[in-house]
Amino acid sequence: MPQGEIEKNISLFVKRQFPAIYREDGPELVKLVEEYYRWSETQENQHIYQARRLFETRDVDTTMNSMIILFKKKFLADLPLKADLVKFIVKNILDLYRAKGTARGIELFFAIFYQEFEIEILYPAEKMQKVSDSAWKQGTYLQMFPNNNFFTSKTGKEYEYLDLLARNIEGSVTGAKASVRSINFFILNGIKTPVIYLDGIQGTFNKYEDILCNVNGEVVQFGKTNGSLSKFTIVDKSDVGARRKNLAGRQIGEVLNVLQKDGNAGKAIVTAVTDTASGQIKYDLENGGYGYTIDNTRLLVSDQSIILDNSENGFNQEFVVGETLQDTAGRTGIIIGQNLSSIGIKLDAAYAVDGFTDNVTLTTVRLPIDGVAQPQITIDLSLTANQLVSVNGSSPGPLYPDTTNLSDVKVSSLNDTSIASIITDVISPYVSVALDAADYGAVTPMSGTASPVTLATPLDQAFDIQDLTIGSIVGFDNINPGSDYQSDVFAIAQDSLLKNVDRKNQVVLFADAGDAGSFSVKDRIRGVTSGINGVVTDVNQQDGFITITPFNISGLNKNENITFENAPSQVKNVLSIATDFLGTARFGDNAVIKSETEFAVGKISEVNILNSGFGYWEYEVDDSEITDFANGLGELRTANNEFVSHGIIKADTQGLTSGYWAGTNSHLSGWRQNSVTTTKTNLPAPSLPLIVSRIAIGFDPTLTYPTLAPAFEAWFSSIASDGFAIYDLSKQGMAISAATGIWLTQLRSRSAAASITARWNDIVVPSMKEQAWYSSQENLVWEFDADVNVYDQEYLDSGQRIQDSDFYQEYSYQIKSSLPIQNYEKLLKENVHLAGSKLFGDFIFKAKVGGTIKPRFLRRFNDQGGGSP
Repeated sequence: MPQGEIEKNISLFVKRQFPAIYREDGPELVKLVEEYYRWSETQENQHIYQARRLFETRDVDTTMNSMIILFKKKFLADLPLKADLVKFIVKNILDLYRAKGTARGIELFFAIFYQEFEIEILYPAEKMQKVSDSAWKQGTYLQMFPNNNFFTSKTGKEYEYLDLLARNIEGSVTGAKASVRSINFFILNGIKTPVIYLDGIQGTFNKYEDILCNVNGEVVQFGKTNGSLSKFTIVDKSDVGARRKNLAGRQIGEVLNVLQKDGNAGKAIVTAVTDTASGQIKYDLENGGYGYTIDNTRLLVSDQSIILDNSENGFNQEFVVGETLQDTAGRTGIIIGQNLSSIGIKLDAAYAVDGFTDNVTLTTVRLPIDGVAQPQITIDLSLTANQLVSVNGSSPGPLYPDTTNLSDVKVSSLNDTSIASIITDVISPYVSVALDAADYGAVTPMSGTASPVTLATPLDQAFDIQDLTIGSIVGFDNINPGSDYQSDVFAIAQDSLLKNVDRKNQVVLFADAGDAGSFSVKDRIRGVTSGINGVVTDVNQQDGFITITPFNISGLNKNENITFENAPSQVKNVLSIATDFLGTARFGDNAVIKSETEFAVGKISEVNILNSGFGYWEYEVDDSEITDFANGLGELRTANNEFVSHGIIKADTQGLTSGYWAGTNSHLSGWRQNSVTTTKTNLPAPSLPLIVSRIAIGFDPTLTYPTLAPAFEAWFSSIASDGFAIYDLSKQGMAISAATGIWLTQLRSRSAAASITARWNDIVVPSMKEQAWYSSQENLVWEFDADVNVYDQEYLDSGQRIQDSDFYQEYSYQIKSSLPIQNYEKLLKENVHLAGSKLFGDFIFKAKVGGTIKPRFLRRFNDQGGGSP
């Protein structure tokens, strides 16, 4: 008998339980007891029979048929009795109860009680449109070093990037693995560059490693990886780039653009900021002045300050804005502004890094004021009462008139504009020239067309008269507020050309002194005869005159009356109008700017990369050797291209995309308008010569034009999706020729043949859009007129629905089965239905149907090179 098994028959052991005297003298008694036990252990309704089988009876697999009902009542009280299934159900009922309310529980319910295995369970909540509920997923890619897209295996077979699709790749150094989802080609810095997009990444690919792939049983090397933007380390260097300092006031979570000389589309998110206060400048344009041009107006900001007591009981000196301050070592700067406690200095470029130093004496180089000589002012910096603040030139940033870069500080726009026809030559170089000189412009050429210039030369030939648009400043763009300022800062707006013309405000003296009282500062007036407008800047009612700024460089006529601009009938009789009123600022130097130092926290200390972009590179030297933007130092900028921080670029691993919505929970259905005839495809100008613009408008094929540089001729021979060159519109095997211009001209005039128009719309435009290097350029190669556009519409169904009060709700579910819902609804609700949810039923029928059709295509999966179908 196996160990642990219970003996069913114990009557065999009864005799041994009696003493020997009973076995010898009373065998009838022993026999009686044996028979009793034998009878009790063979009758199912007797205690010995049941006692010896208790372990079998309690096991549903070995229990008696009469006991099945008891198991059913204990474990399956609410379920129908199917005797042949009870044993199986009892053993698995715990799984069913544990899965109550889940799709698995419902599937198990149908499998157990109805042998239904092909049901479908749908949750309408998955199709409910929910705001911001889609899953976000970041993509990964490898930017490769440019190559010719041909790779040879050890056996001499040739492969191209197309052979990588849907295969697994491996990094030769890191051993990182991934599957290839797609391969795109971009033009980066004029070079066609492959980019491999990946799925299922294991590990991290590094720069310079070979990409290996098992193709048809042999390992093939598919080029080397180039690094993508992977890290941006913040550095706070005031002496790099354009002498900018990192700005305060930034916030965690802010997304910024990563700027580098050749980099494009990189983005970083701020993950940490400092809590140390940093002074930065807030600019307020209180008065836009007049006589400013956009191209020549500079925002001049003091970059060093001298703290001194300039009150009535202290130093008590009045400086003149614009005059020069010089120390004994010859270092110079101009005075930008002053108040009772400090003077602001704009250092000359040669001294802008170090500035003035302590323990020197500063003296003013004074100019006469209205012909009156001014006394020299001396500031002794060795005195403890005078303190020199260290140089800080981080604001406002580079100036557009100096750099011609539209991203630098410039006047945003002008109000009340007029045309000033003036000679911009500075007269000082010619003052010392003798009157009878053979050529006044021999040393310093004049701007006119005449050469030589003599006393007999007309002025309009000696000098060039320029027509300049002048006006009042509305504001400035691209101002960097700077950082780490410790004292007051002063700012002025100055037009380097117009201020030299020396035009000032005008004084209007009224015949009736009381008329002056009719005006208020900022009232707008107009000259009755000249029609020139102006604005009142001062009113002297006692003496009967007002001071105005005319919106014209010539000013109002000396003897004309004036009126209100908005009430022309109220004419005021004028006694006289004086020009160039003494004591007022010059045109181009009369705007009033208030600059205030504000202290803020929040310099960026750490960022993470959101999008690696393309074309970034790292300067592979010690960080201390990075000295400027071109040599590897990157910048963080806002969406408005405003500078925020410096940083060191790392580009040594695989790249990350900004990501995409992996689900459609937040998508709505609707119609999308598709343009059939409109496109804005761009050429890689401005490097291309004149022929590009002529292609864009349809050039005359009979004329001779400059040829394209070889690097761009390849672009015109690019192959479209139908296998012909992009500009071979008639598919004759030509890349670009005289016919190209004819076709484009016909397309623009809508007279091209139907086949030409069809290829342009259906093949050329989509192919050009696929070649993504056009997206960042500005010059259009083609654009149809908006008024003749022809559109079609496409309905996009995301499958999402708005929540209702019945089917599309959070806790409803639908069962599709071959059984009608009436057959299972009550039983399902009693056992696996979740309280608070709502059941819907639908019919579904599935049958396996055979056929004789054989597949004629092969789909290759990630097969580790084995080639399985």
